[in-house]
Amino acid sequence: MLFRSQTQQEIENQLLNLIICIEAFLTPKEATPIGTAIAEGVAIILATGLDRKIRLKKRIKEIYGMRSAISHGGRKAILQSDLEELRSVAGDFIMTMISRKEEFKSRQDLLVWIETQKFG
Repeated sequence: MLFRSQTQQEIENQLLNLIICIEAFLTPKEATPIGTAIAEGVAIILATGLDRKIRLKKRIKEIYGMRSAISHGGRKAILQSDLEELRSVAGDFIMTMISRKEEFKSRQDLLVWIETQKFG
């Protein structure tokens, strides 16, 4: 999906493909709102320091809101800078997951680890 996003002509489809890359790792099984789970997971994995984590979580929630507007038939302006930012985040996230593949043998392992980081 990361590569596929670059082959899409419409900016909305590019954004959807990038979000799907991240969702594949971070979508929870329980009833937690997906946007919140995605934003928290990305922030916990990629950011260091509380302020950076909070800022990244907020930004990913904003971008996830764009995804929801597209998916559910609404329209929301997507700037090229939004797309580039998400492309960078998704790339960093995928590279981090690859580098930690021995630590997280399954998606459930990753989700449990994220949950412990919230309370640790």
